[in-house]
Amino acid sequence: MVVVMGRGAWWWWWWWWWCVVMVVVVVMAPLPGMCIKWLALSRVTSLAVTAPGSPQVCESFRGSLVRQQVRFCKENPVFMDSVKRGAIWAIDECQFQFRTRRWNCSTLNDDAIEAFKKAFKPKPPPEPLMVSNKTERAAPMGVILPSSSPGRPPNTSYYQNTSPARPPHRQRRGRKTKKKSKRKRNRGGGKGLVGPYPIVPQGTREAAFVHAISSAGVAHAITRRCSSGELDDCGCDRSVRGVTRQGFQWSGCSDNIAYGVSLSKRFVDARDRKLVKRKKTGRVSSRALMNLHNNEAGRKLIEINMRVECKCHGVSGSCELKTCWKAMPTFREIGEVLKEKFDGATEVRVKEVSGRAELEPNKQYFKKPTEVDLVYVSSSPEYCEYDITSGSLGTQGRRCNKTSRGLDGCDLLCCSRGYTTTQEQVKERCSCKFHWCCYVKCGTCIRDVTVHYCK
Repeated sequence: MVVVMGRGAWWWWWWWWWCVVMVVVVVMAPLPGMCIKWLALSRVTSLAVTAPGSPQVCESFRGSLVRQQVRFCKENPVFMDSVKRGAIWAIDECQFQFRTRRWNCSTLNDDAIEAFKKAFKPKPPPEPLMVSNKTERAAPMGVILPSSSPGRPPNTSYYQNTSPARPPHRQRRGRKTKKKSKRKRNRGGGKGLVGPYPIVPQGTREAAFVHAISSAGVAHAITRRCSSGELDDCGCDRSVRGVTRQGFQWSGCSDNIAYGVSLSKRFVDARDRKLVKRKKTGRVSSRALMNLHNNEAGRKLIEINMRVECKCHGVSGSCELKTCWKAMPTFREIGEVLKEKFDGATEVRVKEVSGRAELEPNKQYFKKPTEVDLVYVSSSPEYCEYDITSGSLGTQGRRCNKTSRGLDGCDLLCCSRGYTTTQEQVKERCSCKFHWCCYVKCGTCIRDVTVHYCK
């Protein structure tokens, strides 16, 4: 049987395969908004990695963690719960700080991911041809199918490779052939964890804030657990000792921020540090340098905002002896400082200085950013319409403030699309009374409120 295929059929065949490949690439490619995959640890119910089977637990995180982060999980299993706490604090603080902005640090759940993939679902293959009342496999255009008699399977020899067969391999006596292992190595491309990550376009000032707050969250969580005595592998900062010039005694438990910062740097910077070290092409990723700078800025803000807390000792409350220690600021304070840094972030570009890549302002009249300033390399979208490919979830359905002229007002938040007004009932605590001893009893009141939602 001779297979005949014209020039037009060949063109159609290659075009069909090209479309299939492009659809697969779009579906399998990671979403651009998912820039910090390890934040998916925030959804894990419990990180029981201290058990004997902890290496298997760490391996299950591949896809959300890179190889260096999986290694950190295996070497430091007791700190993984602190990493989870840091991820939760970072997402909560990010959503609190941007609750009135168009971009409100929303996270992507499993349903949104499935909806995105269904939008790029490949078309079904062409319907099979019917030959002799038997359904057979679909054939490309221009291929002549052989006839088959009823009751007999179709002849599929023309689908097979017509190249000359290789001679059978002769096995020597006394040697056994090695069976190839069917287990595939997972190099970080596995399914891993799915969300929730803050949806943010890479390289923007919003991405700079997410990187800074997440890095600070891990450092803060590890340091807090070490100071509280919850972990056996770390404790207080023993380097703060002696008597100061002010006359008070260093005592108590000072937060060992240096230890928390070092572990946060090892875990959080692993992905971008790997990209910076790739110098085969002679170019350094500007986004990787930006992320490393913002990660360090978040950790540095904790160090420079360390404060001294004291306690007086003496008769009748006198302060004859005062003991002091160093304590971290609250995470809410770190979030507020980073929010101010976000508003004053600097757009930068990569410049090679003495064979080393550095970040410099994109405009010459801008001053060089300090180590605690946030930087970005790409402009942010308007975040008005739903466009998951650009990291925008839109503002449709968001609650707005009709009387406000700020960013939370209905005019700016709804992007001039208008808003709807509804009446809702809200339950509140009221008529609270203190009872001896010692509790407060309140009633429940229901009142009607007017709320506005963006169209």
